[in-house]
Amino acid sequence: MPTRKIKQILLLLGDTVCLYLSLYLVLAFRYGVRFGPGVWQDHLLPFTAIFVVWLIVFYIGGFYGLELAARSAMVLQRFFRAMLANGAIAISVFYLTPDLGVAPKTNLFLVILFFSLLFAAWRLTCGKVLRAIGATNNLLLIGVNSSSLVVARKVLDYPELGYKLAAVVNPRLPASQRGEPDGQAGRPIPHPLPKWLRDSGATVTGDLRRVGDIVQEKGISTIVVCNEIYPDIFKDLYELIPTGINFHNLSSFWEEFDQSIPVYATNEIWFLENLRGAAKRFYEARKRVFDVFGVLLLLPAVCCLLPFVALAIKFDGPPGPILYRQKRVGKDGKLFEVIKFRTMIPDAEKNGRAQWAKENDPRVTRVGRFLRAARLDELPQLINVLRGEMSFIGPRPERPEFVKTLAKKIPHYHLRHLIRPGLTGWAQINYPYGSSVGDAAKKLRYDLYYLKRRSLLLDAEIVLKTIAVVFSRKGR
Repeated sequence: MPTRKIKQILLLLGDTVCLYLSLYLVLAFRYGVRFGPGVWQDHLLPFTAIFVVWLIVFYIGGFYGLELAARSAMVLQRFFRAMLANGAIAISVFYLTPDLGVAPKTNLFLVILFFSLLFAAWRLTCGKVLRAIGATNNLLLIGVNSSSLVVARKVLDYPELGYKLAAVVNPRLPASQRGEPDGQAGRPIPHPLPKWLRDSGATVTGDLRRVGDIVQEKGISTIVVCNEIYPDIFKDLYELIPTGINFHNLSSFWEEFDQSIPVYATNEIWFLENLRGAAKRFYEARKRVFDVFGVLLLLPAVCCLLPFVALAIKFDGPPGPILYRQKRVGKDGKLFEVIKFRTMIPDAEKNGRAQWAKENDPRVTRVGRFLRAARLDELPQLINVLRGEMSFIGPRPERPEFVKTLAKKIPHYHLRHLIRPGLTGWAQINYPYGSSVGDAAKKLRYDLYYLKRRSLLLDAEIVLKTIAVVFSRKGR
């Protein structure tokens, strides 16, 4: 099992232990000598149901992401907000269902108090525990370009992920191997290297012949090689196979480490090998069933909201339609009309040119800003889902005007159209709304990761994290 997963499971187990320990301490404190198996059994089942919901809330809040776990202060800040929601949920369950047979008014508040103290103590110390697991996984990075620098920076910033950047080999490549246009991610980085890398404590050299010595001196257990370097060093790496070292090209390591696909550091062969099963017919059939079922489940709530949203749009700003339609690119590049609540002033594109929405876009109305932040403007797209033009989960559908430009500037961009676009997706929850070619390229990394890894389990994770995005009102 990858070290990342082990650490996430450890975080979950630690929180679970804190929950049940807090319940045990509260019952022992409240009942004293009368505390026995009967009292424990009476409280175990109802509190277990509550604890499961609390852990789901923590998951939605991102408490099991290692990047957040490394920042104890931020975890505790989010914890108190999450516990407000958890407390409200527990009160609703216990006081609206008196048949549970327990009277947990005081017990519940004491459990919240005890758990808060235990959670704070656990999360303030777990950083050292996480660093201790896999901390000896010393990494050697061979080849430096803008993509490998992103990996190097993340390894240095998040030792909890299980790697230590021990050495970097940065050979000077001949001009013939520097074929990527200027300005694109993945292009070779000229000397000197960034100051933060030179000051990181990692051994930095430009001599490929030193790889063998570095492996022995630094106790290297993982070697990551930029794709363009492989032809020059393949023979030397082959001789290191008996040492048991883990070898990765930059693309495969990035995929596991960042849960995305580095577009500019990945060649056509990778796509041929990894996307040949892109159809996934059985999965797509099951997903379609869930899409239809989800639409039918949400339609009553949408119908109840529709009059209020319609009135708010109608009386806010200049008169205009409540709904609007716009052409988007769907599966296999086919065009369809997406349906959304209007959030901008009428004739927002008077010059006829398609424009990306920007942060604090003056074209967005007051009601529209709220609808976008809460993602309510996308509710009418349930019709598109029911028609089969969209899915609940998939890449964001883009306008054909943007797609035409992006496909010319970003390699492999057309591959995101192999599947239906979605109301939400892996890119939408991992990267904020983009308004440039650079943003689109970064979001494509996550779209390609979803295209390769998509499954009902990953879909469930996306749904839960989308809930967190909605409540944090990060929409644009």
